[in-house]
Amino acid sequence: MDGGAIAPPARGSSVRLGLDASSFVRSVEILSSNVSSTTSASSSSRDRAIARMSALRSAAIFAGHRATVVEDVKSSDVLKIWLERDAEK
Repeated sequence: MDGGAIAPPARGSSVRLGLDASSFVRSVEILSSNVSSTTSASSSSRDRAIARMSALRSAAIFAGHRATVVEDVKSSDVLKIWLERDAEK
C-alpha cells in the first residue's frame, strides 16, 4: 500500500473498489465508463432542482424566523422571498 492519492473516476462510471481492513479505499478499478451527455444533462437538472429546493427551504426558514418578530407573515411571503432570489440572477 503506497498511501498515495487515488484519482476519482468520472461520474457514472462502474468501478470495483479495493478496501483495506479498516474499510478505507486503497484501489479503484474502472469496469466501464458509461459517461454520456445524458448523464451530464440529468445530473445538471438534478443539481438545479436541489438548488431550487434548498432556496425554497431557506426562504421558508427565513419567513419562519421573521414571524417571531412581525405578526403579519403569510405563507405567500415564502414565495415572494424565493421569487426575489430568482429575479436577482
